[in-house]
Amino acid sequence: MVYNTWAQKCDNFKFILKFTPNLSVKNNKVYLNGIDIELPAHTILDPGIVNETYRKLTDKTYLSLIYIDKHYSDYDWYLKADDDTYVFIDNLRKFVSSKNSTEPTTFGFDFSRYVKNGYHSGGAGYIISKEALRRIAHQLRNNYSSCPNRGVEDVDVASCFRTVQVYPGFSRDFLGRERFHPLPIKNLYYGRFPKWFLKFSAQVPAKGLKCCSDESISFHYMRPVDQYRIHALVQQFENLPSNCNRKLRFIDIVHEILG
Repeated sequence: MVYNTWAQKCDNFKFILKFTPNLSVKNNKVYLNGIDIELPAHTILDPGIVNETYRKLTDKTYLSLIYIDKHYSDYDWYLKADDDTYVFIDNLRKFVSSKNSTEPTTFGFDFSRYVKNGYHSGGAGYIISKEALRRIAHQLRNNYSSCPNRGVEDVDVASCFRTVQVYPGFSRDFLGRERFHPLPIKNLYYGRFPKWFLKFSAQVPAKGLKCCSDESISFHYMRPVDQYRIHALVQQFENLPSNCNRKLRFIDIVHEILG
């Protein structure tokens, strides 16, 4: 699903998983139990994952950061996102175009607890600058056990970033609306916020059209059918005449998903 939607708009992308006996590669295609899962082999990485479980998510992320820094260090920005997160790549590009990748910084949805200066929601996805990646990868290569590894990936990774003086940047728009979203569109629009979301969010969440920037970058917990619908909407706006001056807004996404 991610491969068929937003991933191919990236300059490069990789799916991180553990190769198991039921996964095989033939003619640059990946097969699961003999069935072609429609992914080119070069898009799959196994950076040394021991156990593909939720409690090992911190290990998976740390090992991926080390691997990516070693083999793909020539990029300015890196995005970590879940497979049930939809990412608006054009909005992401616009956002980072005014940022400096040589600064040790990250961007994402801000939670305010547990870590100095808070931490980014892993589900909403977060952006890592070139310098931030270099620092955390160097730390992990030299002293892997120096970073917390409790299985809570976003908290652990943020704590590790702080040990190398990497801090979160400001990602909301000029109206104070969020660009990264740990919840699906329906929850955000109607204000159906879980208790943990209200408790941990760095700023008081808003609902309705005030919840989300017109330049939103990500939405988490998105059903496959909604990801495809949003992607079709993105393509529809991309195909508008250049003189139309009509840009995709959050209200357009709401109408597509909620009707």
